[in-house]
Amino acid sequence: MEAILETKAETILRFIRGPRGSLHVSLEEGSWAAWLYDLLQPHGT
Repeated sequence: MEAILETKAETILRFIRGPRGSLHVSLEEGSWAAWLYDLLQPHGT
């Protein structure tokens, strides 16, 4: 699956809660990488 999302925490978290089962996320290193990591890290293992 691939998606383009607006850069808002609520939108991103709603999206990652959608799929069932294991979810692997990769992101490109850039100016938003640290913010995105901090947002997603509590929701992963």
